[in-house]
Amino acid sequence: MAKPHLALKIAAAVLAAGVAVWTVRHFSEPSYQGKLLSVWLDEAARRGDTRWLDIMESRGRDSQPAQAILAIGRRGLPLLLSLLRAKETPLRKKLRDFAQTHKWIPINRREPNELHALALYGFWVLGPAAKSAVPELIAALEDDDAQVRAVAAYALSLVGPADIAALPALEKRLMALSQTPPSPGDWQAELRCVLHAVGEMGPPAWSALPQITQLSQQSSQVTVLATAARIKITGKGLDSAIEPLKNPSAIADWRAAYQVAFELGTNAAPAVPLLVTNLQYTNMEVQFDALAALIRIHARPDLCGPAIAQFLSSSDDFTLLEVLVVLSAFGPAATQWVSTSQITPCLTNHHEWIRVEATNALRRLYPEAAAKLNVK
Repeated sequence: MAKPHLALKIAAAVLAAGVAVWTVRHFSEPSYQGKLLSVWLDEAARRGDTRWLDIMESRGRDSQPAQAILAIGRRGLPLLLSLLRAKETPLRKKLRDFAQTHKWIPINRREPNELHALALYGFWVLGPAAKSAVPELIAALEDDDAQVRAVAAYALSLVGPADIAALPALEKRLMALSQTPPSPGDWQAELRCVLHAVGEMGPPAWSALPQITQLSQQSSQVTVLATAARIKITGKGLDSAIEPLKNPSAIADWRAAYQVAFELGTNAAPAVPLLVTNLQYTNMEVQFDALAALIRIHARPDLCGPAIAQFLSSSDDFTLLEVLVVLSAFGPAATQWVSTSQITPCLTNHHEWIRVEATNALRRLYPEAAAKLNVK
């Protein structure tokens, strides 16, 4: 009888905590059109928008959740910062697991990485309008959790890369990372985010170049990240970095060049013709990576659009998913390469995220057809 009694106590405590959280959020969280900010963020997650942070700029801010977040503006920053600081603890995990088996308990069941994605989406939508959060984001770079530090660094690049006030704190993190033994996982994730934030500052971040050079000697993967940051800051070295894209048969060099182009994003527009040519290569891994880079770069739709659209007939789920994402990102301009009849079969695909992205693509490319089909 002791165990059921203990379970009841735990349930009561969890319920009380859940009710308290709901009450605080309900009366303090900002809303738009009768929906709380957290509800709009959840809707963005269901639409798949929070899954593609690397290509957010190309997908636009024209969705309903994005418009709601813009309307809420700075009032939503406390919630976004709270989501950004979420971290895993034994107690949080126990409460989440308990709530997972007792659906009636009003507690957020998302893991920290999912909450981080919601926060980053919100900061991306607000952009410079979230400048007042910069001091707290800088403070989060000192958090004891590597994931929180990584998300804070990435958020700084979304809020405003030109904000040089964050540079000293980011350089401090580069120094700490250079003195920590390299390892996969959190270490590399944090390094990527910090280098991204520093690189996005461009020439004003010139003082970070010695640290970036030192880090580039850690491993081949870190060299890629450091190379991309250095190109963004100095404006030099792009041609030599993407030269190996001309020869996919030298796969190790090709993959390093692809990764640099991916990290550079729109700065790697000159790589588009080479990556389009790579799409014709018979190696499926090369095709897949070339598609990923073209999505990230999001340039020269006249050149890469027709080449990408042909992959809508692919039998590979991941390739099809990427094609739908990039077509959605190009928006109405993509209607010259793809028809509704090519997209609609994807609405019933067995893969959930293919159905989601097919819905997004149809809404952005053919809104009237989407409305007629009652696409949801």
